[in-house]
Amino acid sequence: MVGKTLILGAGRGVGRATATALAKKGRNVVAVSRSAVDLDSLCAETDNVTPEVMDASEDGAVSDLLGKHDPHTVLHIGGIKPQMGPISSYDWSDFCAPWFNDTKITFDLAQAALNGAIPQGGTVLTFASGAALNGSPLSGGYAGAKRMQHFVMNYAQMEADKRGLGLTFATIYPKQLIAGTAIAQEAARAYGQMRGGDAASFMRQWDTPLTPEAISAHMCTLVAHPKAGAYGIDGAGVENLG
Repeated sequence: MVGKTLILGAGRGVGRATATALAKKGRNVVAVSRSAVDLDSLCAETDNVTPEVMDASEDGAVSDLLGKHDPHTVLHIGGIKPQMGPISSYDWSDFCAPWFNDTKITFDLAQAALNGAIPQGGTVLTFASGAALNGSPLSGGYAGAKRMQHFVMNYAQMEADKRGLGLTFATIYPKQLIAGTAIAQEAARAYGQMRGGDAASFMRQWDTPLTPEAISAHMCTLVAHPKAGAYGIDGAGVENLG
């Protein structure tokens, strides 16, 4: 019997779409979000979902969640919306904010899993960003923070393999902005303006939009058939990045 699936960032966007898709496939989903309102509406729409209101970036939060729910699979999909602006507009705290949220959660997950919080055969997937592949000059430290999530997963896989823990760690990269999400709206507006256009013109560079629902379908496949490594997802499908 497949154990619980814990989804961090399940209130909106890709996390919500993935929680819904997995629950409809019969998975027991623990949906974690900072927003009780978002979780209430998710649970009203979908069976097989247990809500958990929590900020997973807080010290001890990840360990508490894993200890309470004992999941077999953990998906770290949530993240903060980066401040958009040129490097000269940041102070150090703003620049580092994604590291203290997105990267910290991935680090906490990897460490907890390696220390026994995820059972043998379990899986940890973290959701990075295309910014980590190509840079993102208008989002401060965001690109580096998202790239570090990938490195952490690789380091964890190396240690798990060496110790024979039977765990799978993987990274998912959306290779284009995800239509309809708050991060995409802000990024498309900022980069569209930088190019002398607008958000709509920036999004039109991709022939096929990448939607939360499309990503959730691929995520369901990776959850059902986990394999270590990194995967890029765009409107055309999934690419194994090695």
